[in-house]
Amino acid sequence: TWYKNSRLNRVSSWDNSIIINIPSEIIYLQDEENGKTWTPTAMVKPDDKNYNTIFGFGYAKFVHCSDNIMQELEVYVPINESAKINVLTLTNNAPKKKKIRIIYYIKPVIGEDEIKSNQYITVNLDKNSNIVWAKNLYQTEELENLIYISTSEKIKSYTGDKNFFLGNKGLSNPQGLRKERLNNETGLGKKSCMVFEIEIQLESYAKKEITLTLGADEKIINCKNTAYKYSKIQNAKQELEICKNAWKE
Repeated sequence: TWYKNSRLNRVSSWDNSIIINIPSEIIYLQDEENGKTWTPTAMVKPDDKNYNTIFGFGYAKFVHCSDNIMQELEVYVPINESAKINVLTLTNNAPKKKKIRIIYYIKPVIGEDEIKSNQYITVNLDKNSNIVWAKNLYQTEELENLIYISTSEKIKSYTGDKNFFLGNKGLSNPQGLRKERLNNETGLGKKSCMVFEIEIQLESYAKKEITLTLGADEKIINCKNTAYKYSKIQNAKQELEICKNAWKE
């Protein structure tokens, strides 16, 4: 993901390799009762069930079923806002209630080169606005901006410290998934990441929709306003239809 300039102003990292694909934006799901963890897309924690992907004009949709939960993830970029919206729909097909932990991970760049920006990114939680925002203190004035992640659910904890989140494991099995909560550290002076966790209850045979937003802007007030807009499920779904119609036209 990038903002205004795809080379000089990357939001999340990109690995130019023909052999390995290192994802920089990951949604993890965890059943808090049995500890099972997976991702709604085939990367980075696939299981032996089918993964179906639909690419439409202006959106992508990922469909997967595991742990008796049907997952539909729709991803799109609104026409008039600098944000990427994930609408995650979870349907519990089990006869008992489930408690699900959702962790949203981003490897930020906020500039041209993640190696240059790595230790200069500070990550913070704004509890009132329910967003985690980050700034590159090394960034030049011409491209100075903020990036943020937000959600329709209340953020429980966050971290900007990649070493804390990964531990001595890789992205498919990060240490942070086994911790009770994240450490609420900015990550300044360390390898950077942006991660937050939320918790949801899924009643038996019930459906729940969640939004996860990744955005960028020059002003924190604009970040908060856009985050607030897409914290409302109805707004996110209406904007998806606007996006689809614009591409059809």
